[in-house]
Amino acid sequence: MSDATSDAHDQGLFNAAISALHAEIANVGAHLAIDGNVRALYDRQVQAMATELRLQAQQGQITWAQD
Repeated sequence: MSDATSDAHDQGLFNAAISALHAEIANVGAHLAIDGNVRALYDRQVQAMATELRLQAQQGQITWAQD
């Protein structure tokens, strides 16, 4: 697999993991008595972290697959 193909694949996995995390937060909120404000805070924190990691990967500071 070429580096570009591998990067695209790893980026897809990254995006899928972030989407799954957002879905899990929504799922927990639906099944447990978690305040909507707390759910929104968690969701914003996940989004901010994902944005920072995405930027670092795009700048070559980390790889898409890096832990």
